[in-house]
Amino acid sequence: MPDLYVAKQKLSPKPSAQTTLPKTLLAQPVNIRFATQKNDEIIYFVLRKHWITNLGWIISGILLFFIPLFFIYFPVIAILPNRYKIIVFIGWYLLLIAFIFEKFLSWFFNVGIVTNQRVVDIDFYGLLYKEITDAELDKIEDVTDTQIGAIRTIFDFGNITVQTAGKKEMIEFIDIPNPRKVAKLLQELR
Repeated sequence: MPDLYVAKQKLSPKPSAQTTLPKTLLAQPVNIRFATQKNDEIIYFVLRKHWITNLGWIISGILLFFIPLFFIYFPVIAILPNRYKIIVFIGWYLLLIAFIFEKFLSWFFNVGIVTNQRVVDIDFYGLLYKEITDAELDKIEDVTDTQIGAIRTIFDFGNITVQTAGKKEMIEFIDIPNPRKVAKLLQELR
């Protein structure tokens, strides 16, 4: 029999209609859950690094793809039998695939999540270590957005620092798109 004397939990309001969510954020996602999500928790939006931050490793991957074409000019590789040259090429491309895969996973799984109850920062370091930091919305004291540099201003991405009254004093979202709008939404929710 359910307990009749349990007060309904007050849910924080959704972001107002006048403050529209930026299109580059995953707003009110369907069928997405995270490890520490509570049953009555609703995800408002998911923050991920701006796509432009991936250009460094993408360009490096493209350049590294063509380096084996110059292997024939290296004396150490030139003297190897053809069978060993093939092994060197295969090893090079396997390492390149591992590099690209790790960089993509790092970008994809480093997310910030804003729910109706809290702010969650999930940071993956490599493939074997993750750190999850969260703060209740009512414990948020200050939200600061920072955009430094011409590239960040042109492509409209930056950092958001959420100062809290909990054990972890600050939660940072690095290189997210539209930091001013996200900071305004976080201030509305608290």
